[in-house]
Amino acid sequence: MLIALTGGPPNMAGRPRRARTFRELGQFSADLGQELLLTTPANWSFGKQRVQGWKYVPGGTEVWRPSTVPMADCVVYDAMYLADLKKYQAEYRTWKRLIGKGAIPFFNPILPAKDLIYRGLEGAKLWPGRIPATEYNVNTENVVKITKERQRVWLKPTIGSGGRNMVLLQYLGNDRFKVVAERFYGRSLDKEVTSKELSQLLIYATGRRRYMVQEHIPLLHTRDGRKFDLRVTVQRNGTGEWQVVALTGRFGSPGSMLTNFHAGGQVESFSHPTTRQMMRLNEFGVTDTSLAEAAKLALLVADQLQRKYERLAILGLDIGQSNQGVLFVYDFNGRPGRDILTDAEVSYAMRCTADYG
Repeated sequence: MLIALTGGPPNMAGRPRRARTFRELGQFSADLGQELLLTTPANWSFGKQRVQGWKYVPGGTEVWRPSTVPMADCVVYDAMYLADLKKYQAEYRTWKRLIGKGAIPFFNPILPAKDLIYRGLEGAKLWPGRIPATEYNVNTENVVKITKERQRVWLKPTIGSGGRNMVLLQYLGNDRFKVVAERFYGRSLDKEVTSKELSQLLIYATGRRRYMVQEHIPLLHTRDGRKFDLRVTVQRNGTGEWQVVALTGRFGSPGSMLTNFHAGGQVESFSHPTTRQMMRLNEFGVTDTSLAEAAKLALLVADQLQRKYERLAILGLDIGQSNQGVLFVYDFNGRPGRDILTDAEVSYAMRCTADYG
């Protein structure tokens, strides 16, 4: 049996796409001769070796039926997203501790902090791309020094998503710096500061989060000033091999530094680009070769990370192309959002999940 760990019943109010996603996972599982149970971290009884939840019933008038099943012969797909983790913080910690002690196989663990991921990829052969140069020892003195040396750098939290709490630093000369942030602890920043004022901002930021410093990659952009990058979603299939599920183009708002969908960006599928789509992409430097190399780079990174995190099975990679044509992987998400995928891509993702399970 495949058990999907999530934040509530399959038909949560106001979440029709979520309901459809799990229904498709149930049907793909049934096609493979496997049952599917949805459950939450609160529904596990490790002492009795039983799990309560909602079992998918193929072909029935009731698609989901409340059920209790034994833990034996189960495989667990950890599908807990941010809202689910907030809802079940204590229960999830207990579940993770106890599932790790038993013999129940599970996949799709939460990835560690980003600085650990970057460290693990340093020295890896990732051509046709690479990871940005990264400094992990962050303090006020060396951030000021690095910014002066590189002219532009990103101050990025080691844990976070959606472009939150990131800061672009630019050295202007004469002890002046430009500080730009669109989602910095509930406010936006766009101002010039001295090194002393920058140090105060760094003390505030590093007091709230752990940070790293990363080289700035000037991304390609459209004629109207929209930054462009790709979210490449990859998954392991029934043979354990990585394959590309979706290539999603992300366009930031005009003038914005961020391309994230939840930061106001727009998305468009390029998994099977049309001639018209490619003509639009060609206008600002994206070619068929660019897309193919981004897919290849994503698979290389996924394979490399899986060697260290063996339960990894789903990954969303943010890949940007610089003005010089070099590809960079600059973010990783072990729980890539399905909001930016088309219905067909979600179906493909669920087929891979059922297959791998």
